Amino acid sequence: MKAMVMDIKDNEAVILTEKGEFLRVRDRDYSLGQDINYKNISLSTVNRVAASVLAAVILGGTGYASYATPVSTVKVDINPSFKLEVNMFDQVIKIEPLNEDAVTLMNSEEIAKGSVDNCLEEIVTASTDMGYINEDNNSVSVQIDGREDKIKNKIEKNVLTKFSKVKFSVAGKDNEDTKSEAPENSNDTKSSNDNKQSDTKNANGQPETKTQTDEAKSEGKTQTKEAKSGAKTQIKETKSEGKAQIKEAKSEAKTHVEEAKSEAKAQVEEAKSEAKAQTEEAKSEAKAQAEEAKSEAKAKAEEAKSEAEAKAEEAKSEVKEKAEEAKSEVKEKAEEAKSEAKDQAEKVKSEIKEDTQTKNNSSSSKSKNK
Repeated sequence: MKAMVMDIKDNEAVILTEKGEFLRVRDRDYSLGQDINYKNISLSTVNRVAASVLAAVILGGTGYASYATPVSTVKVDINPSFKLEVNMFDQVIKIEPLNEDAVTLMNSEEIAKGSVDNCLEEIVTASTDMGYINEDNNSVSVQIDGREDKIKNKIEKNVLTKFSKVKFSVAGKDNEDTKSEAPENSNDTKSSNDNKQSDTKNANGQPETKTQTDEAKSEGKTQTKEAKSGAKTQIKETKSEGKAQIKEAKSEAKTHVEEAKSEAKAQVEEAKSEAKAQTEEAKSEAKAQAEEAKSEAKAKAEEAKSEAEAKAEEAKSEVKEKAEEAKSEVKEKAEEAKSEAKDQAEKVKSEIKEDTQTKNNSSSSKSKNK
């Protein structure tokens, strides 16, 4: 969708869409009056209303149609040549190249729309930079059709004095040419303006009479008064509508906030419930793991006890076996000692017997000898 840049301030731009809606968007190096394409611009209702009120003050409530409608044309002939379409706010809304050199210049240099005097200044600057304006060709012809005096004054005041080496010829459809032979100071411009004012002519090129001039002035004052009154009424209506829209936007915003709070509260409760369920699940799982660990420990304890009892029985059996073996060995040694003692006793007994017998034999011999 197309839109036009209406105002630029603090890195933000107010744009007017084809639907007549004013939006406040981020400034992307836009220029006043620039046509842009946009889509999917996400803005709050408050920003939309604020932009609408601001743009209504800028436009006096006349809307997109007024801003986008040309009321004057300015033809600039340097070779390149251009036609500028200008709206009621002296903003250039369209730049049309009239020959190939103009197309080449616009493809090479970015000419911003904006106010008519700034646009003309950019065209002259770009033409100088690209060599179209030089020492041999330094003439610029400007032809104005519609609201000649106002546009002509702007050009004379803001453009002619900035280019000392350029010869300007500025003319309205119903006015004389204003020629500039490379003006050096403001006195030359003032003299040119004085001459222009003293030579006012009518549409047929004849000097106007005082009566005609007075009638024109009176009619102009009446039209100006009517326009101001209409603009004032439109501004009041726009402000009233803006207030109503702001009130509605605030109410809508409040509703959105309440809905957001309610949704957030529901989400918090849901999160709490989920956290509680997860906690209970974790507790149950921990309890099951504890019971499992307990059961496993008990099984291991029973296994260790059984193993200890088996080892105790095995040790007891081994001790009993060794005790029996020791007892048997002691008994065997005792039997052996007993046998040995018996043998020794028998031997001693035999020795005693033999000794007794020897003694008896000896006594018997002695008796016989006596």
